[in-house]
Amino acid sequence: MKRALILALMLGLSACSLDPLFMPGPAVQPQPGYPVPPAPPAPQARKPAAPPPAAAAPPPPVHAEAPPPAVVALVEQARQDRRRGDLERAAGRLERALRIQPDDARLWYELAVVRLEQGQPRLAEELAKKSLQLARGDIELQQRDWRLIAEARRRSRDAIGAREAERRAAGY
Repeated sequence: MKRALILALMLGLSACSLDPLFMPGPAVQPQPGYPVPPAPPAPQARKPAAPPPAAAAPPPPVHAEAPPPAVVALVEQARQDRRRGDLERAAGRLERALRIQPDDARLWYELAVVRLEQGQPRLAEELAKKSLQLARGDIELQQRDWRLIAEARRRSRDAIGAREAERRAAGY
């Protein structure tokens, strides 16, 4: 009952429409380096000129701070489960991590990878779209999301959609 409710919630959250264009890329891989690498260097001083428009700079990545230790542990356990082939347990751990940190785009991506490996390409695509919505400013993750969407569409026999996703990934 709880899993059905969680799945319905995840699908509902991921139902927002996105631009359907997509891009090519390498095989789908889990997001490496959890927790996140250090933040980028501080911007250099500028000449006193007119300030740039507010929309010019992309928002910072959502994962600018380190995730809670419980989330880090759940992700590592999920990866171990994946390596052992226990995809259901891996998915369960990632769902638990998402209950702790629902706005972490990397967690949505990790769950999308597992669902794709479980042979659920449509669900994987929806989860990757949710990751895209949350991956503000994280170009690498956005590329990975589009590549995963392309692979999910290929597995769903949507060649046109897969090519569109591949083009979208290449645009970053």
